[in-house]
Amino acid sequence: MVPRTNMTCAIAGRFNGDVLAAVCKELAANLDQSGPESCGVAYCYGNRLEAVQAGRTHGGGLDLAILAELKTDMATLSLNRSGVVQPWIRREQGRAWGFACEGEIPEPDKLSIGDRLPSLYRPEEKLFLHLVSKLNPDDPVGSVEASLPFGLVQPRFYLINSEMLVVGSGALASGSDSGLWFGRAQLVRAISPVRFSSITGMQWERIQERSVVALTRVRRALS
Repeated sequence: MVPRTNMTCAIAGRFNGDVLAAVCKELAANLDQSGPESCGVAYCYGNRLEAVQAGRTHGGGLDLAILAELKTDMATLSLNRSGVVQPWIRREQGRAWGFACEGEIPEPDKLSIGDRLPSLYRPEEKLFLHLVSKLNPDDPVGSVEASLPFGLVQPRFYLINSEMLVVGSGALASGSDSGLWFGRAQLVRAISPVRFSSITGMQWERIQERSVVALTRVRRALS
């Protein structure tokens, strides 16, 4: 396996901040030996979408206390390296969105970003704007699948707002560990590159490349 420098997962349902901290540790064990520089979380809190960053302690490990204190029922968590800070939050179309992506974004100038000046936006920002403009809340999977660029290489992305989470499994470049897993437990769902054991009773199945998965946030329930 090629060592990973950035990893992202998502969790929805009934869980506490200790689970986020434990998942962070499990993901970090799959990074290269120097470990992550930070852990970012975009999470739902009531009707809001918020974000926190857990940096390194003086001892070199991540300060996970801030994650253990979070109260949420849907979150996206990214371990970051190389100066990258994910997930980040932007306001678009009158609401807050969280976004993280991995892998190559081929031909970003062909993505739809409205009347914005292309030179002002990084490729991952163009992908974010493209996805938000195409997403239909009544059909998140179909609308996003129809908007994805075709090709042998596609980026992986996590798009979250206070109502739903949409994940594109992508098709990362050759030599990458490109698999994503979908996990189900009685009250929790997870999407992750690693089958973590922090939640007991989780059943995992492989997500196909170039697939889109959506989770709708329903208070105290899952759909």
